[in-house]
Amino acid sequence: MPFSCEIPSLAILDKLPALVYLSDNVTKTILWCNPYMEEVTGYTLYEIRDMGIEFFHTVMHPQSFPKAIEAQARFKQAAEEFAGACRIRARNSEDWMWLYGIAVPFTYDGSGNVKEVVCCFMELKGADTPAQVLRAFFSLFQAQIKEPMDNLGKREKEILHHVLNGKQDAEIAGELFLSRDTIKTHKKNIRKKLGSENYELLVDLYRISGGG
Repeated sequence: MPFSCEIPSLAILDKLPALVYLSDNVTKTILWCNPYMEEVTGYTLYEIRDMGIEFFHTVMHPQSFPKAIEAQARFKQAAEEFAGACRIRARNSEDWMWLYGIAVPFTYDGSGNVKEVVCCFMELKGADTPAQVLRAFFSLFQAQIKEPMDNLGKREKEILHHVLNGKQDAEIAGELFLSRDTIKTHKKNIRKKLGSENYELLVDLYRISGGG
């Protein structure tokens, strides 16, 4: 017997503990979002829509905002999906939160160009997310940045290991018999090779997942 059920799609999205939204890829304006996104960001849909691209600029970390522009450009080049991590903060909050999600084309114009994009982002919470999920994501993320990680020199990997274990520059310098300036230079090079956003996410994920 065929199964038949009327699925209230918007109602499902309203209950989903994720930031779900539909955006115009030409203007980078959010056209619709679920209530959870309003709750997490502190902005109503009407405010978000009126702000246009400025909404992304306002809530996203300065190092994350370029990813919004990159996603827009990739979809203009007919990308089938765009995934990654970013940091945002709610209105009147000083705390940044990590999100990881994916965006895919939703509608196309008459010429076959991506017109609207649907996006879904989940928050990475150290206290509320099961350790197994965090560690799985941490492993996945490490796999994604394997190539730049392989490009790190032996000393850079050694210093990164100390950083991931929460050690400060002075402590690392003392253990490796190097100057603090040398440690800072190595860390600067590590950031450059991994990408600042990847570096920050790697450090935070290692911390909240209990070491990966």
